Amino acid sequence: MRYLESYISVNSTFRLVLVVSDTSPITFSNPEMLQDVQESGDTVTTTTYLTDGYVFRHYEKDGTHYYWFLVKSKSVQQQASKKALDEQKAINDILTGGDGTGTYNGGSEIL
Repeated sequence: MRYLESYISVNSTFRLVLVVSDTSPITFSNPEMLQDVQESGDTVTTTTYLTDGYVFRHYEKDGTHYYWFLVKSKSVQQQASKKALDEQKAINDILTGGDGTGTYNGGSEIL
């Protein structure tokens, strides 16, 4: 599934449009709130779109289904990926006398 953004004129006002596309038909369980989650390196980016709550336009072209939603608001949040968090936990464990697996090896001091 792909998420793309564009602007169109609706009743003489430019509106942000979210275009969701896929080679298979999509059923949206909650068309008022759509989320696109992308992982890149050590970062997970979640983009949340609040829409008018219905498909503004749907069409199929060359085997791909396109669904347009008028966006009311958009928010973007970034956080460390699970892999990056696990690596940081292992480093912290080693720095506090552990063996990097989260188990304490008992009484070792870092000099």
